[in-house]
Amino acid sequence: MKTRREAVSTGLATIGLTLASHASALAKKSSDVGKSPSMMQENPDSHGAQTSRIPIICLEEHVHDPIVASAVKDALTAELPYFAGIGSRYRDDPSKQPADRPRLTFIPDSIKTAAAPMSDRIQAMDAVGIDYQVISLSNLPQLAAREKVVDLVRGSNDRLAEAVARYPDRFSAFFSLPWQNPDAAIREAERCVKELNLPATMLSGRPEGKIFIDDPRFDPVLERSDDLTIWDSQVG
Repeated sequence: MKTRREAVSTGLATIGLTLASHASALAKKSSDVGKSPSMMQENPDSHGAQTSRIPIICLEEHVHDPIVASAVKDALTAELPYFAGIGSRYRDDPSKQPADRPRLTFIPDSIKTAAAPMSDRIQAMDAVGIDYQVISLSNLPQLAAREKVVDLVRGSNDRLAEAVARYPDRFSAFFSLPWQNPDAAIREAERCVKELNLPATMLSGRPEGKIFIDDPRFDPVLERSDDLTIWDSQVG
């Protein structure tokens, strides 16, 4: 069985290999269905001819699942009390921030973007030259009640898979796991890989509340993930 560090290292290496292969496939696709217009650019030395370029792929692009968000709202407020004040007790006005340095997106705007229909997201991607996103929830499922987390995560993974199936040339996804129930997490990992065709999971440093991922209770999940060659994205 691999250690947590070995599992993460293997997953990160596989991310690079998998995305490199996918980028090559994207660049060679001849179909225009769902294809990013930014993948084709005019070659000034070819009298206006269009040539392909290396696709721009963004990892861990969050989507907002209102069902999950509603289920963990109270737990999120208890964990991060300041979230209850977004838009009321404090407000970060982007128009008043310096424009000569990078800055975070105003949180309500971020949620609005994450909750937008996928067709709107594709338009936003095209506007800035992004060809492909690997979408995911944030680590909200780790705050879900143990008795509800299995159904909650299954539903969210189904919705992610539907989005990917609708726009396979533009999206893949990191699926979530119900880490609060390790046996169920193993079953869900197998389902996501074998039935939903999702190759990657979101690996949280604290899969269940205050419990870190190096706790022995999670070893069977990591071991099975390694057997399934699941690659991961690590979040806090």
